[in-house]
Amino acid sequence: MNIDPQMLLTILGMGAVTYATRVGGYALLRRIPVQGRFKAGLEAALSRLIITPAIHWVHHHRRRVDTDAPAVTLLRRAFASPGVLKGVICHGMWLVSTMPETVAGRRVTCHNNLIGDVRNMGAVYTDQDVVVDGDLVTGRSADVCHLFARTIIDLVAARSVRGPRLASRLLGVGRER
Repeated sequence: MNIDPQMLLTILGMGAVTYATRVGGYALLRRIPVQGRFKAGLEAALSRLIITPAIHWVHHHRRRVDTDAPAVTLLRRAFASPGVLKGVICHGMWLVSTMPETVAGRRVTCHNNLIGDVRNMGAVYTDQDVVVDGDLVTGRSADVCHLFARTIIDLVAARSVRGPRLASRLLGVGRER
């Protein structure tokens, strides 16, 4: 088995950044008092949120996503749980392609080179930067990650601070499709 050196360095680099970010985050959270809306949002997010990131290069080279891959299994479980807010941005939609029934008939956005894939999955492509359809938030590309993140933060905060009634209105839960 040959391993592409550039791919190996990319994966190792992403792992190092992920680890360093988590360690730094834990250290920072110990020094900063977490309270109010921020605390409620963090507590709600721990078991009620999953985000599939936009990593074009890795997704492009892993285009053949196995239906039993751990990431797909986790995402499938999240889609089976209406209480979990799902965030998919950019090329993260490729993971969803293994389970098209989860987005069939739903409004989504995605990177421009995935529009055909999204339509083939039965989803309704919407030409917007961020689209919310029930418990699914989709973002067009990494260029709009700030809008994507803000939308998710607002939805998580609405679920935890203002109660389920407002969150249901924001998420469109209970509405007919």
